[in-house]
Amino acid sequence: MSAKVLLARIIYWFAGLKEDPHELFSRIGVEKDDEILDIGCAIGFHTFHLADLAEDGKVYAVDISEEFIDYMEKKSKDGCYENIVPLCEDAEEIGLEYKDLDKIVCFDTLHELEDPENGLREMLDHLRSNGLFLYRDPEISAETVLEYSEGKLVELFETKSVHVFKKE
Repeated sequence: MSAKVLLARIIYWFAGLKEDPHELFSRIGVEKDDEILDIGCAIGFHTFHLADLAEDGKVYAVDISEEFIDYMEKKSKDGCYENIVPLCEDAEEIGLEYKDLDKIVCFDTLHELEDPENGLREMLDHLRSNGLFLYRDPEISAETVLEYSEGKLVELFETKSVHVFKKE
């Protein structure tokens, strides 16, 4: 296991002490047959909880790190998660053909993009009307996300520091 993956595992172990992703996604309303895009999935801290809840759907786990995607592929196979599709891609150029997703999860990632505004537009191209955009970022506010979306998003509520938007 690389130092990068080991460090990510330690960070997410500590994150798990203060956040229960399963409870969070249940509260937000992840459905059994949802098609979900998890942007910046890293080692799958949120991905596997999404896959458990969307057991009859799909979770497209996107990260730019080949190491993280390799880890996700192995962990998905070991855990028999047939509904996770790991994709080593740039969030600004998602090669996903599926463009009718129910939910997009973007936690702590938007500020890492070279062009966050363009990246958000790319993500929203994959979200169906009335689909939910779940967002959290330490550097780019929810208000800025609303500006970047050019009126395509409306904020519904915030829970546990996650902003939940609906696509118009």
